[in-house]
Amino acid sequence: MRVSDLDSDRMMIHVRGGKGKKDRYTLLSVELLRLVREYYRAYRPTEYLFPGAEGRGHISERAVESIFDRALAAASIQALLGHSSSKTTEIYTQNK
Repeated sequence: MRVSDLDSDRMMIHVRGGKGKKDRYTLLSVELLRLVREYYRAYRPTEYLFPGAEGRGHISERAVESIFDRALAAASIQALLGHSSSKTTEIYTQNK
């Protein structure tokens, strides 16, 4: 994710090349914006919000997946899966 992918005016995040190599927008919550601003002030990233090792390129996809999986498990929340139909998402989020 590039720093420029965050749109605080519209409260949106531009997701590039997501599932199916599609670009899309998702919600930027007030709380996430607050945290990102705090992170930005502390680390001052330039091109990528989360730079890779030694500031070259971006953090790897696998590293992000691992961090995200641990955060989801710790928070016990359901994911927004990015399907084009809410019916598809509902298949995965039904409480049994």
